[in-house]
Amino acid sequence: MDSPAASALSHRLRAATHLLAVLSTTPLLLSYILRQYLSPKASAGVLATPPARQRTVLVTGGKMAKSLFVARALWRAGHRVVLVETEQYWCSGSRLSRAVWAFATVADPRKSGAAYLADLQRVFEQYGCDTFMPVSSPFSARYDAMFLRGKQPQEMQVLNDKDENDGSGVSSSSTDEDSTIQRSTDKESTVTREKKECVRDCRNLHFAASVCDILDDKHSFWKYCTETLGLPSSSSQDSDGGMLPSHRFISDEEVLVLNKQLQEAGTKDKYVLKNLGYDPLHRLDLFCLPADGVKVTKYLEKIRADGNGVSEHEPWQAQLFIDKGVEMSCFAVLRDSSLELFTCALSSASQLRYVHAGRTPEGTTTPAKRNAGHVPLIDAQAAACRKWVDAFCAALREKDERLDGQLCWDFMCTNDGAVRAFPLECNPRVHSQCAVFGAANGDQRRFGEALVGSARDAVLVPDMATDAEAETHFWGWWANEFYSRQDTSLLLRLLEMLHSFVSGVCFLLGLSHGGNARVFRYTQACDENATWYTSHFSFKDSDFDAEDPLPFLGRNLLQPLVLFWGVLLSGNEWTKYDFCIGKVVQKNGD
Repeated sequence: MDSPAASALSHRLRAATHLLAVLSTTPLLLSYILRQYLSPKASAGVLATPPARQRTVLVTGGKMAKSLFVARALWRAGHRVVLVETEQYWCSGSRLSRAVWAFATVADPRKSGAAYLADLQRVFEQYGCDTFMPVSSPFSARYDAMFLRGKQPQEMQVLNDKDENDGSGVSSSSTDEDSTIQRSTDKESTVTREKKECVRDCRNLHFAASVCDILDDKHSFWKYCTETLGLPSSSSQDSDGGMLPSHRFISDEEVLVLNKQLQEAGTKDKYVLKNLGYDPLHRLDLFCLPADGVKVTKYLEKIRADGNGVSEHEPWQAQLFIDKGVEMSCFAVLRDSSLELFTCALSSASQLRYVHAGRTPEGTTTPAKRNAGHVPLIDAQAAACRKWVDAFCAALREKDERLDGQLCWDFMCTNDGAVRAFPLECNPRVHSQCAVFGAANGDQRRFGEALVGSARDAVLVPDMATDAEAETHFWGWWANEFYSRQDTSLLLRLLEMLHSFVSGVCFLLGLSHGGNARVFRYTQACDENATWYTSHFSFKDSDFDAEDPLPFLGRNLLQPLVLFWGVLLSGNEWTKYDFCIGKVVQKNGD
């Protein structure tokens, strides 16, 4: 049999094994649910009294765990949620949630951006939505920004445009592409006073497309912070941290020129090569300059062979590399460039676990007993990240740059006598670590209120004092924890053996290639940050909610079963299932 067919059979066999694994975990999932209900700490989430004006909010990204969390936050704040996802993910487990008033599918923006926008408009009008809350993927973020400016009635758009024209910053006007988005022609020509008031007290929480382009590009973000906002560009030795110097490349020759310059300068600093676009193949390579010219050339040839070569269409970046530091991730909500919500957590590339890090804010109740894992160094690192974010927001306001939306950052924190925070990148979208705003003590409801624009006297951070499990548990995903332990799981080892037997038979029959590649390609995170969570905290699933249990089963059973069945039929090349994002990671996939 030819190689493509043999490869397709191999991927089908892995998909079939995963189907069996998912089905086999059903008793374990039911057992987890039962234990949660029997737990003495089990408590219901806090529902808000009905708001003065209940909004109907269109939320995108239904396949992802963070969209479920946003939906629940809005629901607990008293609003209705219309959840959408592309047609491929009609099986999204979040559609089973009590928090979802209606669910609909839309076109895939990777296939047709115009069809995606048209479908968003159709759903927005069909369900009478008045607020748009995108939970964007990296690809859809810019299209979501376009919809934000094209789906409001004309009079509401005039009010927004007037507000934006008062400033001179990046969000003061949309790009030509934004302005050409087709507006609905069948809406009423008049707008009620209620909707006009809605515009004045709550802008839709997303950035303009031009802003997304700046924030989503690591090099452009560096230039924006240093040139527009005047934030310092710092070397790895600077005492206060700051933006790490960056170089942008559109050809192999430019990379080789910088490498030669660094060699001749004899600098001790290293610069790590990064694709400015999302690149799952090379994001963990950490190939640094300066290096031997032959090695650099071979690496450039390798990434070109992988289809990700340096080019004008796919530029790369060299960013100052900090090899001794602790990675932290931060998530924030900004309104008029002021911080509304903030959380910070220890992070790494190989784990999905979250606990809010940092000292309890002044004026709030201190937990009776802090977890031993919250050592002063981690508090200082979280404080350094917060200090940079505060400086970023202050610079925005000083330069009349109005930003409204959700942001997440990756920081590298060092401790060479002084704790410093260096931002590595910024993304204009919600982060999965928003799960740290728990439902039991009302944090989730307050998160929902912040999203729709309820005024706050102080920045919302997770209340560690009033959540009974905040100091004892980390937030994660059941399946992610389960499948990362394939070396110690009897069930997974038995399925591995079954897969090996069937693969061997197919090889003997000449139907597939030989090989002993692992079936369950989920690495158990073993870096310092990942083991910090498991050493000091117990696991708590982010999808499970005692008042809303069905999405837990939907996202761990229905959704993966349907998607694995699709791979079984297609034979597409794939690597793993991402239970947090809710998709099969496929070659040339979304």
